[in-house]
Amino acid sequence: ITEMMNMNFEISKRLFDKGLYWNKKIIFASSASVYGSAGIPSNLYGWSKYCAEQYGLALAKNYRVFNDRKFIALRYFNVYGPGEGHKGEMSSVAERAFGKSVMKLFPGSPRRDFVFIDDVVAANLYAIDNNIETGFYDVGTGEANSFEQVCTHMNVPFEYKDRSEIPKGYQFFTEAKGKHWMSGWTPKFDLKDGLSKYMLYLEQH
Repeated sequence: ITEMMNMNFEISKRLFDKGLYWNKKIIFASSASVYGSAGIPSNLYGWSKYCAEQYGLALAKNYRVFNDRKFIALRYFNVYGPGEGHKGEMSSVAERAFGKSVMKLFPGSPRRDFVFIDDVVAANLYAIDNNIETGFYDVGTGEANSFEQVCTHMNVPFEYKDRSEIPKGYQFFTEAKGKHWMSGWTPKFDLKDGLSKYMLYLEQH
């Protein structure tokens, strides 16, 4: 608990304080985990991200009286794509499924908004280059898909784990809302196109 809060909250607070003091725009890598399963975080990771972004938003609001300092929290949904191989079991289902003879999934058909890394990079660059209002913004495709669909697109057979293996606080559904996207930004990749590009990369590397 201490390590998670220190990395995602305490260190973030220090960076926000420094950035806003020097009148710098801050773009924070938040997470869809803040939505949890009922509109509030359902695990420690989600709470650590939520607390950090709420601190940044409050800080920016207080400073806004004096200048145009801004704080933008980008709530990434389920990111996949090149560069995640070092994450091990924390990598995307696409990374872990690639090349497997069979992929084991949680039962209950959980659905996620899988967003390709190119769209995440584009969202960050858009936030840097444009005059985005202080606030939080979703970074996702706006369409939830099942883990089974990912495996099917990748031609990877799947079977199910025992229900007892589902972690406490597990999110069964995430989906970005277009009304929460940055004005003028839209994703370019749907699940099929993103997976096709990612599989080509994995095959080459």
